[in-house]
Amino acid sequence: MTKRKINDTRSKAQPLKIAQPASIRHFPAAIQDIDIRHFPVAVQELKAHLLTQVNSPIYGNIGEELELLRRLNFHGEAVKMWRALESREIKRKDDEPGRSWVHEFLMTVMALLDVPKYMTIPKNERDEHAEKIRQLSDGLIHELKSFGLDRKIMGGEMRILSGKLYFHDFGQPAQAKSTHIGNAFAATELISEMCRLAVVDLTDPALVGKAGKNAQAIKLARGLVAYNRKLYGRPLNETVAIACNAVFDTTYTASDIAQYN
Repeated sequence: MTKRKINDTRSKAQPLKIAQPASIRHFPAAIQDIDIRHFPVAVQELKAHLLTQVNSPIYGNIGEELELLRRLNFHGEAVKMWRALESREIKRKDDEPGRSWVHEFLMTVMALLDVPKYMTIPKNERDEHAEKIRQLSDGLIHELKSFGLDRKIMGGEMRILSGKLYFHDFGQPAQAKSTHIGNAFAATELISEMCRLAVVDLTDPALVGKAGKNAQAIKLARGLVAYNRKLYGRPLNETVAIACNAVFDTTYTASDIAQYN
């Protein structure tokens, strides 16, 4: 992968260690030393609001959000990133009253930095866990089917949240009736699919090499691409590259991010 070093005329900040969500908690007061007068008004307003709430016992993640905002704004191309997002926000027609798109963006980044444990372990350990899951899945499915315990599960569309809501009724008449719904399936199918997806995640080629050193940055890139597509209809590869570089001190370009589209 060809990567280009992004020029940053200011002194380099030490890379954040985002192995755990709490690791963003450093020194939120430092954000006051960053001049953001050229940033979008929405960024300035959120910074001012967060600083007034930093000592509030009600909002436990204010320090993390301030540190993330400081980290993003410290990058040499931060203004370019925020302006690009702002221009997309201006074009949106379905903006909710009182919504802060900057806060929403920060919350999305923070959620993506909450990295699952499997991404932080070496490949040989991931392979061992994948094989263990396969064996447990095969054994459990065999036991359930052998003793007639493979219950029916019915799925129903959810109106508010995306996806389906699954539930299980132990009553035999209800199970028999569910077969006429058209979306009933065996519990072993659900177990098999859950384990299959777990194995896929554990053996993800993106995690191979250097014990998944870049797995966190890759997860952030993929997540932000999906977020931008959902909100703006485009991946906005350059803004994603800037965000990743700011958080992880990488040197991604828009073409690097394009592979995650």
